[in-house]
Amino acid sequence: MLADLDTDNEFSVFQPDVIKADLSRLGNFVVFLIERELRSEGLPVDTFGPLEPDKVVIGLTADRSVLGCMNEMAYASRVDIAIHGGLFRRDAAELNRRLRRDIHSPRGYERPIDIARRHLPALHVVSSQRDDAWTQSHTLESAQPPLAELARNRLTENGRMQLSVGQVRARREAIGRILESAGATNPRLFGSVVRGVADEESDVDILIEFREPGPQGFAYFGALDRMEHELGRLLGAPVHVSVVDPDAPAGRRILAEAVPL
Repeated sequence: MLADLDTDNEFSVFQPDVIKADLSRLGNFVVFLIERELRSEGLPVDTFGPLEPDKVVIGLTADRSVLGCMNEMAYASRVDIAIHGGLFRRDAAELNRRLRRDIHSPRGYERPIDIARRHLPALHVVSSQRDDAWTQSHTLESAQPPLAELARNRLTENGRMQLSVGQVRARREAIGRILESAGATNPRLFGSVVRGVADEESDVDILIEFREPGPQGFAYFGALDRMEHELGRLLGAPVHVSVVDPDAPAGRRILAEAVPL
């Protein structure tokens, strides 16, 4: 489901095993799902303003950008579920988090989670329990000196790291080995780390290219998933690996701010 909460905000929600009874009170069901997912992200349920069940409608759209975003979300969900061995083996909560960090808004190069947080500039967003558990199990154990020492000095109130370009570059050789094993080349950094505005909720955004012939279909998403997992363990922070179209407006914007690793 792609919830269009106003003209500039789309918030994605994946919900398996929906039955007819769930849809008999559509408004209540949709509001329940959105509020549940906002809470899972450590966001207040009124992030987008009051959610009123009686105002929920199923929308029809001919907007090609919105349709493209929905198709991308559906395809990414199918591939992710297949990679994990089926829906019954995939953690739906984790898939929801992944979708909100991978799917870009039809209005521009923004992830749904970033759009939601943009409504809360003065709010200290507390990580979800999943983020806390991930940090406790991976941050200091997975990082080798000198990053482990940096982590102790830069852990934020909710246990997440704030990394700088220099700190990421300190692990350049190890990062390069992970990327090389996946067939990735020409790594560059972009996003909040490069702009110097990374906070405890920020991912480390890494732009790559694949050697020809690059992976296709499930192999493509599997390669990205493995790189993100291994790089996240190495850096002690969430990592988002991207491949962009240099001819697309969003791709040109990313390339303009990207810096060599």
